[in-house]
Amino acid sequence: MSPPIGRLREDVEHLRRFRSELKADIHLGTLETKVQFEDAETRWHQLDDRLRSISEESGESLHDVGKAARALVDEIHDSYRQIRGKLSS
Repeated sequence: MSPPIGRLREDVEHLRRFRSELKADIHLGTLETKVQFEDAETRWHQLDDRLRSISEESGESLHDVGKAARALVDEIHDSYRQIRGKLSS
């Protein structure tokens, strides 16, 4: 396994834990926060689909799939941090 893919897996596991924590607390948020979480959930499912394609044989190169997945991880993590901040306020 190449280091970038290994790092991606670690980041996804961190994101999975972060997501679980937010899911437990999202009911405390405002409507805006809940909508933001739903948007992040949509991207989470896109990420999950992309990661599955890594393990399957596909026409895309591993590098291209990993690069797209990395961008989604970063976007979702930013959203989760914003949501956490709103829930903590």
